[in-house]
Amino acid sequence: MARVDKSDLSKVNKDISFLDTIESESKTIISNIELFINNSTSVLTGSAYDSVRNRLKMYIDALTKQSTIASTLKQNITSVNNSMSNYMDIYSTLDDSNIEKTERAIENAKQQIRELNSYLTSYGNMKGVNISEIKAAIASLTEESTRLEKLLEILKGLKGKDAELSGQLNSITNDVNNYKNAINDITITSYVS
Repeated sequence: MARVDKSDLSKVNKDISFLDTIESESKTIISNIELFINNSTSVLTGSAYDSVRNRLKMYIDALTKQSTIASTLKQNITSVNNSMSNYMDIYSTLDDSNIEKTERAIENAKQQIRELNSYLTSYGNMKGVNISEIKAAIASLTEESTRLEKLLEILKGLKGKDAELSGQLNSITNDVNNYKNAINDITITSYVS
């Protein structure tokens, strides 16, 4: 079963703004570390200072990965949400548990169309029969049936679309794991040194 609300997609797009902060703060810290390394090279000499600068370079690498992951994650989440929102078309909520209900509504509309067409054929020439009213009802039912058929197609594809978009989000898992490994390497190196 899959259920999606456009309001939830909008909320997630707003909620991920913290990723911009992570990216921005990472870049600021990188810039400050690089500035320190560049300015201290000629002033602070010796193996202890070289060791500090080397360790700071490891943090630059980790922070660069963090910034990249934050940016990529935000892009992927935004892309997935936009894709789902576009898939949803005009509907604010999609729930594939409504497939049978929608199929019954389509069949009901088509049955009413058949009955009205039959009525027109049988009684359309009789005095007092409002042909334009019946034709308007048929047109309205046909339009409703077409709208419901489009909805049914979207509902039937919802589970597949959900799986496809989940796969896109899972593609960043390797980047996140690489980032975790980089952080672990820094931690291990700090204790070994």
